[in-house]
Amino acid sequence: MFQSIGDILELIVNQNWESFRHNVLSSPDIFRHLASAVSSCSQLNGMTLLHAIVKYDPPLEIVARMLNFVLICRLLQIASAGLLFTWPLGRELRRR
Repeated sequence: MFQSIGDILELIVNQNWESFRHNVLSSPDIFRHLASAVSSCSQLNGMTLLHAIVKYDPPLEIVARMLNFVLICRLLQIASAGLLFTWPLGRELRRR
């Protein structure tokens, strides 16, 4: 896998999108772990993985897959908290 966040950023800077897809976007769990590591790295000043890739003109398929994983992770987080949201108001409801 990766030895450091620098390895992930190197894939992005080098625009090695196939390797990025294979290593970072292989599953929602791996994506969540790596995205969290990037976001919590103080040297990156709050930059997210999405911020990092859009600076280097990724294929739209990469961006779409990342956004899908963000949505999946968020829905799993909501479900594990026992919360439901109504559309479009976004009001929080608790399951009984």
